[in-house]
Amino acid sequence: MTIKRVGLIIIVLISIFSSGCSDALSNVKAPRDPMLSEGLTAGWIMFEGKKYPLFEIYKSDTYDEKDFESTNSVTGSDDKAHQGLTIFINKKTGSLFIKDNVGDLNWMEYKVEENK
Repeated sequence: MTIKRVGLIIIVLISIFSSGCSDALSNVKAPRDPMLSEGLTAGWIMFEGKKYPLFEIYKSDTYDEKDFESTNSVTGSDDKAHQGLTIFINKKTGSLFIKDNVGDLNWMEYKVEENK
């Protein structure tokens, strides 16, 4: 193999590996603590006439309030969650989030219930 050929192969390989890195990182699911999510109790939030069952619980440092947009609503008596907690929405996924006391402060994710 000539030096030009080896150089060309290296350049091609670098471009192939580097082209997908930034997209791959943006699609990575936030890390979760399996111990928090095991045995989730049936909880939900009613929001704009739709039921959002509890989907996942994340450690408090996984997200920050600035990662979401406030819905200007709080949990109430028609929700099976602690009352008076601010409801946030992830505009990209449509999931709702509240920050609740489950051992330590944790983010709880609620996804809209699919029509069956």
